[in-house]
Amino acid sequence: MTLWEFSCGAEGFAEANGAKPKGGGEISDDRLAELGIEGF
Repeated sequence: MTLWEFSCGAEGFAEANGAKPKGGGEISDDRLAELGIEGF
């Protein structure tokens, strides 16, 4: 079993058993500027 297959299997198992997805979301422009990232 490859790492990709394991990852997909674990994700499918979590989905089937009611696990909540991790909330990542996008980083705001203000937060990017605070981190010193410009020109996006």
